[in-house]
Amino acid sequence: MLDAVHSASKHSDVRIITNLPKRWNKYWGNEQKKSFQDQLNDYQRMLSNVPGIEAFFNVSNHMKIVMTNEIAYLGSSNFSPESGNNYECGVLISLPDVIAGIRNHIVDYLSEYSAPLDLTEIGKAKLEVQALRNRLKELTMALFEGFYETVEGSGKIRVFRRADADVSQQELESYVDWLDDVENFRSEYLDHPQLSHIAEMIDDGWTENIWNIVGSEDSAIYRLTTFSLDDSVTQHWQKYAFEGYDEKVDYYMELANDDALEELNELADEAKNELKTFGSIVTKILEQTKVILNELQKLEITKWGVDNT
Repeated sequence: MLDAVHSASKHSDVRIITNLPKRWNKYWGNEQKKSFQDQLNDYQRMLSNVPGIEAFFNVSNHMKIVMTNEIAYLGSSNFSPESGNNYECGVLISLPDVIAGIRNHIVDYLSEYSAPLDLTEIGKAKLEVQALRNRLKELTMALFEGFYETVEGSGKIRVFRRADADVSQQELESYVDWLDDVENFRSEYLDHPQLSHIAEMIDDGWTENIWNIVGSEDSAIYRLTTFSLDDSVTQHWQKYAFEGYDEKVDYYMELANDDALEELNELADEAKNELKTFGSIVTKILEQTKVILNELQKLEITKWGVDNT
């Protein structure tokens, strides 16, 4: 039968949805487990890497349907040694509308909620999550290095840069690009029959929390990166200009400088606190992406959860 299927796959696309008879919810010994694993390996060997064949596992399926575009067979067809000599009974259908109905309402639906033999999508999702994780690490490391500097000769003491942070608006906008990539990942897998729960493990709060701190122009971090001490002095000087006649120019200019420095220090303190909060948010996101990677690894090892040994 498999030879016939392989032959057919040279001329047409073939879809196989198979159960695994030796799979149990619980195994009472290693021999039972080994029997199932051997069978699973046999099924994979027979159905893998055959061009034109799309194979699925569905451990809840007990239907027997064999069909082409022109004819369908529905009925008993157990090819196991235990029932090899038993009588079987089925029905042949050649009506196009009925065949189309079986395909659309039974076979397609069953395929959608079956585990594909192909593990490629798990590997692809793993690479995408790892890339998101690595990019977030890179961006955050650069952000902290831009706001903190190591005291010369101290080796480990780092101080917050208040007036000369080496952080550009472009670096902050890179987080917005990262958020777009996260949303694209969620959208790609949210309706996936086997990976939708992975997409749901990405918290909507990621976007809101990161955007509020490094994406919004209202955030202290964003305002500090665009802050100009000279512009601030000029703005504060305008408050005193009407009183800053010749003999008091220096006095009021000093007041304007003090006001500008106070504004800078208040903004820097606010930005420092925001950065601390941001570090905690990123840590939680990295922890969650690790959980997601572990779940994908588990799916890969268990072959979409089919191998329950």
